[in-house]
Amino acid sequence: MDIKEVIIQGLLKESSEGSEISEKFRDTPHKIDGRVQMLADEVLKVYGKLQNNYGMFDPDTNTHPFPARLEEYYSDQLDLVDFSKAACRLIKSRMKSTASSNYVCFLRYRNRGADWVLIVLLKLKAGTGIDQETLELNESLAFDISHLHEAARVDLAKWQSNEQPYLSFIKNSKKKDVTQYFRLALGCTDYTDSKSHTKQAVDAIVAYCADRKLDPESAQKIRRAAYEYFNEKRQSGEPANLHALSALINDQEPESFVRFVKEREYQVGETFEPHASTYNRFKRVSGKFGSVSVAFDIQDVIDGHVDYDESLEKLIISNPSSRIIQDIKQAKGDDVSDEQA
Repeated sequence: MDIKEVIIQGLLKESSEGSEISEKFRDTPHKIDGRVQMLADEVLKVYGKLQNNYGMFDPDTNTHPFPARLEEYYSDQLDLVDFSKAACRLIKSRMKSTASSNYVCFLRYRNRGADWVLIVLLKLKAGTGIDQETLELNESLAFDISHLHEAARVDLAKWQSNEQPYLSFIKNSKKKDVTQYFRLALGCTDYTDSKSHTKQAVDAIVAYCADRKLDPESAQKIRRAAYEYFNEKRQSGEPANLHALSALINDQEPESFVRFVKEREYQVGETFEPHASTYNRFKRVSGKFGSVSVAFDIQDVIDGHVDYDESLEKLIISNPSSRIIQDIKQAKGDDVSDEQA
């Protein structure tokens, strides 16, 4: 990860009983040193485990002006300091009186060839430290990285080209979602493109089987189970659930597929509507080259009826029907009169 710039601003409350939220802003980005690198690494590691929703910015820029401020920052009309202050004020305007003090971290970095902006609310936790001179114990404060509840990340290139989904965020799964104000401040809305989520899930399943070095029979068993699960959910009108799918794929390690998805950054939401023609690749192979269209079940490959010869670069179909054989011979100009007689 290559950190480009980072700044932390404060939205603070005088006391837990008070409702007044004060701004404590700095006017220069933080120096990128070992402490900043460690903080960024810790935050991104936890965020990767917790992010559970993908979305887009609400198009109503009057109600949700954050994307406009982000555009100004991206196009260098605002520097990081002014952008962070504007974003903090939007967050502050949505904060309820019950909200606690927050330190808002703005992190711009490059990773895996992509340009990212991460915005995360950090809280302090009290701990016990020691005076290195007197060895007396004292109270210390540190960011509570292990409990992130409000965070969002933007893939800037995807956002600029409107390639979905470009936005991910943490969303509380509890009925009473006290973190909603943060997403409202940034204008985050859920993204439910079933084709995108299903393709990512299908690709992740294929990669998971390869990563586990499963034999063809075991991998096919997982693909067939995933197909049946997606099909059942689609027919019943219910969304697919990532955790349920994970348990289906590996009942001995029910969360292993979820971890794989998050670690490899496959963009699969916690729930999504299965897209039929996308997950259908687990059951059938279909395609077109030139004027030739082919379609066959995966089982035909397993049974040896269809194969591909890499050395000849040819698709091989075994035991075709006599009618197909006759039509091919006729097309080649072969004499098929005796066979038809």
